[in-house]
Amino acid sequence: MKTKQYSIWNSRGTLTFFIVLIGILLFTGCEANNDQIDLSLLKTSSGSSDLIVEEYELVDVETDSPTHLEFTQWLTSEMIDKRTVWKNLNPDRTIQDINTVLSKYGFSIKHEPMLSSYTYRLLENYAILLNDIYPVGTATENQNRDDFALLVQNYEGESYLLQKSGVQEWHPDDIFVYAPIYYQNELVYPVVDSNIQIVSESGNVIYETSLPSNPVMAPIQSFQSWNGHWILEKEGEVVMDGKSLNEELGFDEIFEWRIIQGEPFFFVFADESSTYSMVYAGKLLDQKYDDIAHYQCCEPAMFNPDGTSYMTWFYAVRDGKWYYVEAGIYPELEK
Repeated sequence: MKTKQYSIWNSRGTLTFFIVLIGILLFTGCEANNDQIDLSLLKTSSGSSDLIVEEYELVDVETDSPTHLEFTQWLTSEMIDKRTVWKNLNPDRTIQDINTVLSKYGFSIKHEPMLSSYTYRLLENYAILLNDIYPVGTATENQNRDDFALLVQNYEGESYLLQKSGVQEWHPDDIFVYAPIYYQNELVYPVVDSNIQIVSESGNVIYETSLPSNPVMAPIQSFQSWNGHWILEKEGEVVMDGKSLNEELGFDEIFEWRIIQGEPFFFVFADESSTYSMVYAGKLLDQKYDDIAHYQCCEPAMFNPDGTSYMTWFYAVRDGKWYYVEAGIYPELEK
């Protein structure tokens, strides 16, 4: 077994990153345009942060591929156990960011310790509002910081929206239910029918796009809030506040948008170079891959990228070999 570990430092100045992006745009045949490059879309803070990327060589592509359960035979305990504390977050740590917001308004979510599953109670001070629920997405605040929104569901599939004013049932007749988020001072949320619309609580359609071309693909891969923006991922495209990041940055495919310790992480693909790469906190990372397993359906879906607020893990091909890869930031966690 071969293992590679990288430490990627994101403390370079604006000029260095600008040069990198210009190179990307030229390499993919896109015309460089200074107006298209907005570093605030890609990085939250000016401080430095490091992303550790660890690769584990698995097997030749001619021998096997991550399309069936038995592919897991190539994984060893050394690979899957090293980062287990950040990969398998305990129930309390999973909701700590949510409770940071809720506590400002007198609410909280508490794990039910008698149950082994990630089942919670929703409380206002010490009064129980809902039992046997779990959060969908995360809590978001409005721009004025005087209200918030959090969607929760029970195991019967019923959805409830929690705000400063209390709990209300949320869109019980919708086939697809996505968590509403605050964008500026108004809730926005996706509506899926013959197309995909992002709708405000006042009823305005602020963005509209087609359904995925693949009929078995989920209409929306992700809808979330980050740094005052709304983010939609759909079939290899990431849209921020109605603008395609694919077009802004010159990539043919962007997928698996995820927030790792406050900074955006996502994969990119360029047709011109036929390579997949990673972006984290406004920096294109050095690792290149010929393929990354993603958007797979049914049993192979277990090998799609996954992650937590600390890390992501995925399966990728380079030079005819499959790798299991973990990338993350690993602070010391309180026990």
